[in-house]
This record gives sequence, structure tokens and C-alpha cells, in this order.
Amino acid sequence: MFPDLKDCPQMIHKIEESARELTLFAKRFGIKIAIENIPYLGGWDFGSKISNLVKLIEKIDSDELGLCLDTGHIFVGRENVDLSRNVLDCGKSLIALHIQDTDGEKDQHWLPGEGIIDWSKFSEDLGSINYQGIFMLEVSGSQKWTGHNVNNVLQRGLAGVRRILE
Repeated sequence: MFPDLKDCPQMIHKIEESARELTLFAKRFGIKIAIENIPYLGGWDFGSKISNLVKLIEKIDSDELGLCLDTGHIFVGRENVDLSRNVLDCGKSLIALHIQDTDGEKDQHWLPGEGIIDWSKFSEDLGSINYQGIFMLEVSGSQKWTGHNVNNVLQRGLAGVRRILE
């Protein structure tokens, strides 16, 4: 069930309050918090739009708060997605990546190179914003990908990551 759109300003205010409070704890403990974009499932889309999340981070204006871009989530529930535009919109707010490939329909958690994402262009875009943050491979451990050997998916995942970083 999605929230009533008339309640959205109040919900955004609560999100801002929570994020501000969390940054106080983050500063105290010397850590950073990354807000991750979520898949769009219809209805309210605040957390799935990079532009909204960047505005939230800029409004809070804390060194302890940044953005985690999930490459698969960008595509879920949307058509004609421009991943490049989303990366560039993240800019200096981007502090972490969840790297996964997708078919553009679902949050698949596939290995890089097994879906629709242009990883060469993605790597170029990261370079253009001078990205220096966390690069986390977030893939499925299902038997479809690993067989009965988790090393299989790890080896293939590392090879995919190396190709992206070349």
C-alpha cells in the first residue's frame, strides 16, 4: 500500500528529521551514512528518484551523509532510464555503490555484464565525477548463479568488476 500523496510533504519532513538525527550519531561515531535509492514500485517515488535524494542530502548538508547508488534499482519500474544522467546527478553526494546488473524489469542482482547496463559508460561516468567511494558488488547467491559453489559467483563477479574498473 502506498501513502496518500497529500501526506508526502509530512513524510519528507519526517525523513529529513530522521536523517539529520542519524548524522549526529554518525559524527559522534566517526562514520558515514549512505542513503540508497530504492526500486520504483508505483505510487510515491521519493526514494527512487536520485534528484530527490540529492536534494535531501544537500538540504541536510552534513559531511556524514551521502548517497548509495544501486545500479539495479535505478531501472525497476521505469522506462527509458538514463543511468549516466543519474550518476552525473549524484555528483559529489555519491559515497557508495551497489553494483548489480538487471534486465531492466526486476531487481535481479545479476553479475555485471549479464544484463542491460553499459558498464564501460558507467565507469566513464564515475571518472567524470571523480568517484572515490565504496564499490560493493551486490549479487545473488542463488544456485542459478553459483551452482553449488559460491566461489563460482565470486570469481565471475570479481572478473566483472575488473572489467568495469579498466
